[in-house]
Amino acid sequence: MTQQKLAQAVGVSRGRISRWEHGKGKIMARHLIALSECLHVSCDELLNIKK
Repeated sequence: MTQQKLAQAVGVSRGRISRWEHGKGKIMARHLIALSECLHVSCDELLNIKK
């Protein structure tokens, strides 16, 4: 999936997706949830939280 398509699905700009990928931006909870739903992974997985 391209950054542009992911950005459209999550409701943010492509630049914001890029910043998140490079650890240069903070993600709001609603965007984290949308991102996890789009990618079919849990928020814990995205945040690399071990259970």
